[in-house]
Amino acid sequence: FVADFKGKPVGYLIGCKNTATKEKIFARFILPRILISFIKRGLIFKKKPLRFLFHAIKSLLKGEFRKPKVPKDYPADLHINIADNFRRLGLGTKLMDVFFEYLRKNHIPGIHLATFSEQGRNFFLKIGFTLLGERKTSQWRYLIDRDIKTSVFGKLLKED
Repeated sequence: FVADFKGKPVGYLIGCKNTATKEKIFARFILPRILISFIKRGLIFKKKPLRFLFHAIKSLLKGEFRKPKVPKDYPADLHINIADNFRRLGLGTKLMDVFFEYLRKNHIPGIHLATFSEQGRNFFLKIGFTLLGERKTSQWRYLIDRDIKTSVFGKLLKED
């Protein structure tokens, strides 16, 4: 789902009805292609990508990527992003409402998401999400010199 202004995209929402299926597809088809491309393009020998990969693997080995157990009532997930100068205009809420309606029509009982943005946390609480869990990750410490808190939220969708 895309929000546009004068024909230019200013925000989007990407989501799925079933996270377990999405993760299987990602692991089987998408991640291998990313890794092959990473190697073919020679990025494995460049400092910035290698540093990112090192810290990502380090966080992975620490178990920092494991999401808190999400109850089965929240099978769908989403990611949303709105350009900075178009925030607080209702676009995010509108995109969410359209996606929620799509999920309801497909009889999906609930949705979850993860964010490390304080602004995002406030937005999700405002539109009726509940905090399901939080954890810290050190993956980005090499860039910003601190750990980041990731919050997982869920929302049950009532059918009309």
